[in-house]
Amino acid sequence: MSIRALVLVVACSVFGFLSEASCALAQDPAQSPKVTVESDGTVQIPGYSVPLSTFLSPEAKAYVTEHLKDMQDPELLKQDQGVPRFM
Repeated sequence: MSIRALVLVVACSVFGFLSEASCALAQDPAQSPKVTVESDGTVQIPGYSVPLSTFLSPEAKAYVTEHLKDMQDPELLKQDQGVPRFM
């Protein structure tokens, strides 16, 4: 498996986790704590801290961090003909 494929698998796994967390919190947006991505790629979910794998290279960590931060942009999550814009 290539590094890029591995990074995409990790990113999709984390994105799935974030999606589930945000769906659970979406019931009352006024009281929902915010999910954040720190500059080192650590995802802060209320009650959880999910760091990136220590097995990722610095380049892979930068790629995943950028991707996770991009996924917090509502414009990128909109769909065109059923396909998210980031795809």
